[in-house]
Amino acid sequence: MLSERFLGQLERLSLAVPGRVQGGAGGLRRAKDPGTSLEFSDFREYTLGDDLRRLDWTAYARTQRLYVREYMDEQETAVTLLLDASRSMEWKKARAQDLALTMGYLALVSGDRLQVMAAGEKVRMSPRFFGRRDLPRLLSFLQSTVMDGRAPLSENLRGVGYMPKGLTVVVSDLYGDGECDQCLGVLLSRGQQVMVCQVLAREEAQPELEGALALEDGESGSRVEQVMTGEVLDLYRKNLQVFLASSREACIRRGARYLLDTGEAAWESTILRRLFESRMIVSL
Repeated sequence: MLSERFLGQLERLSLAVPGRVQGGAGGLRRAKDPGTSLEFSDFREYTLGDDLRRLDWTAYARTQRLYVREYMDEQETAVTLLLDASRSMEWKKARAQDLALTMGYLALVSGDRLQVMAAGEKVRMSPRFFGRRDLPRLLSFLQSTVMDGRAPLSENLRGVGYMPKGLTVVVSDLYGDGECDQCLGVLLSRGQQVMVCQVLAREEAQPELEGALALEDGESGSRVEQVMTGEVLDLYRKNLQVFLASSREACIRRGARYLLDTGEAAWESTILRRLFESRMIVSL
């Protein structure tokens, strides 16, 4: 769970969505005029101060509760948070959730429409979230996600139907040959701008293993016995660097923004700097 101090820092930041319309505060905002767009977006419960012209009286007659009709403003970005919920992500679940919560909250405070897609054994879609008040619902959805998938993230993506054009933020370890490139291909074909956050556990990035071990694949469950020598660890590190470079290069080639998180301990004190360096966030 992110600290209140860290969440306060996010209030002054926004996702750096290329081509977004800049408002007075420097970020994307919904217009206050309810007639600015005819594209229906969603219902939500009435809260004090909402425009009474948006009340849905038909819904009130059925439920005896007040609901407000919302419309997608031309200045609003549809943000999809794509969380890899495969079995290999179980080892870095807390870290991935913190990163997803950070990116999701940045969308909420920027006035963007947010939906989470958790791709595990089945693809699980969240309700749409909007505004700071939906932070507890976003947190609850992320914490309830079970990392149980066996299929590659790109395969799950191909089975997903409609995605609103906008920004997709990928949080995944991207395990699999060419997985980053394949995911980008699917998302770009659906009109998405993409940010990729590749997450590794510290034990994966900097393994400290020795002796005879039985190693298990985090997704397939297959096992292999291996004597961990200095030469074996050196070969692992070289292969890991090739794998990470392939993800980074795929993002550069396809115009996506890329961040690598390798599980270092001082996360809250470093993540915002690295998000700035990756051109994923801007100051308001």
